[in-house]
Amino acid sequence: KNDEVFTEMAKDLILDGIVGVLVSLTESQSKLASLNKSVLDMLNDFAERKTPGSLLKFRGGMLNPAERAAIHSFCKARGLLSSSEGPKDNRKMTLRFPKFLHSSEEEEDIELKSNE
Repeated sequence: KNDEVFTEMAKDLILDGIVGVLVSLTESQSKLASLNKSVLDMLNDFAERKTPGSLLKFRGGMLNPAERAAIHSFCKARGLLSSSEGPKDNRKMTLRFPKFLHSSEEEEDIELKSNE
């Protein structure tokens, strides 16, 4: 019955103005959104593939510290393993799906090339 009353009242209302939606991203979502589109696409493809033991490698200097931090958070939230190594200005990053199958399973390497 309340729905009928509301519907009756609302049919005479005229909206004048702008209606919008505010979307608020978490800090890690915001950092991921700022990644280069090709890197973000590769990251999403890797995560969706879900191949046990597979690797995704980023060459040294390809990602800045904020991008690496966002990717580490992305991995942690999805149960992926991630590591960074090397000097501060030329760190390499590797993502890995945990091996759920036999230890003899070969690992698939995916090398990323920067857009240079």
